[in-house]
Amino acid sequence: MVPSGVITLLSDFGLADGYVAAMKGMLLRLAPGVSLVDVTHIVPRHDVVSGGFVLASAAPFFPVGTIHLAVVDPGVGSSRSAVAIATSSAWFVGPDNGLLWRAAGGDLVEVVEIQTIPGFDGARSTTFHGRDVFAPAAAHLARGGPLRELGPDHPGLARLELPQPDIESGTVTGEVLHIDHFGNVITNIAGDDVPRGSGVLVTFIGGTRISDLVQCYADAAPGALSALIGSEGLLEIAVVEGSAVARLGVGRGDRVVVSRSS
Repeated sequence: MVPSGVITLLSDFGLADGYVAAMKGMLLRLAPGVSLVDVTHIVPRHDVVSGGFVLASAAPFFPVGTIHLAVVDPGVGSSRSAVAIATSSAWFVGPDNGLLWRAAGGDLVEVVEIQTIPGFDGARSTTFHGRDVFAPAAAHLARGGPLRELGPDHPGLARLELPQPDIESGTVTGEVLHIDHFGNVITNIAGDDVPRGSGVLVTFIGGTRISDLVQCYADAAPGALSALIGSEGLLEIAVVEGSAVARLGVGRGDRVVVSRSS
């Protein structure tokens, strides 16, 4: 696999400080000419599950040979490993805390623990591995450097499996998985597991009920609470030209039940 010249970045660093710029500066210094693409830097702080979900939703659409650098790392400086991963179509660099699992775990070719970084002799901060470990490692790969030069094999990549819904007698019980920028409430219930046609009820913990599914946002009236299968193939709840999370007051992990009305 040949590097595409593209490095994506995902983090929970936010946009108020210099952390993202410092990481980009390190990449551009060590691998001049690369194209840097921000996936997002507003993953909720320390939320590895949300970061992993967003990374997995974006990574498949990049060119073969893209390097995905992801940092949601509440354990920075601890005994958790720093890893670089090769799949059949991309590289992933980040902490071994489950963040990379959903995006890369189903297609692992090789995983190494980052211990040495050729061409980089800077100090390694105990609090900013995004700048001092992951960015230099990603730059090494972008320059065409072999994965194995970064360190030894790393068995047992940390897994972060998403919670699976329960399906019993035509009723599917799942939970809120992610809240997007529009306030859409994305669940862990796959579209294929949702009964189709009229008479479908979506019930959130607390008793809010939504009748029937729509095909797209425009099928519902402005301000209406609606259920549909979103672009990730998962059941989501939306308010047309509004915010479902504000209307429902739910958060990640809250229960969702889908059934047919009697």
